[in-house]
Amino acid sequence: MVDPSTTRRNSEEFPPGYGDLRLVSGDQAVFHFHLWLLAYMSPVFKDMETLGSMRQEGNNREISLSEDEPTWSTILRFIDPKKKNPPLDYKSLPKLLEAGRKYQIDEVRNWVEWWLLENESA
Repeated sequence: MVDPSTTRRNSEEFPPGYGDLRLVSGDQAVFHFHLWLLAYMSPVFKDMETLGSMRQEGNNREISLSEDEPTWSTILRFIDPKKKNPPLDYKSLPKLLEAGRKYQIDEVRNWVEWWLLENESA
C-alpha cells in the first residue's frame, strides 16, 4: 500500500501550467507558481534563482519545502494578485509567521501582525 504522505498531488488552486516553478510542500503538495513573483516577494527565493540552487528537470524548476500544504496555500494565495486573501485563524498563525521569517516575506509577517491587532478583542 502507498503511504499518502509520500504521494505527490497537484494543488487545485495552483495547478500545472499556472507558473514556471514547482514548490513541493513537506506533505507532498505541488504548487505551480510564478518564480518572478516569488523572487520579488522574497529575497531568499531571489537568491535561490540567482545562485541556481533549484533542482532543474528540463524546463521545470523545483524547490522542496519543509512547510505543509495549508501554510503554502495561504502564503501563495496572499501574494498572488489574482487570488483573494485567504481567511486566517489563530491555529495557522505560528506556521505563517515562521515561514514569513524563514523566507523573509515581510508582507506575510505584516499581514499576520495586522490580523492579530484587528482580532485581539475577538
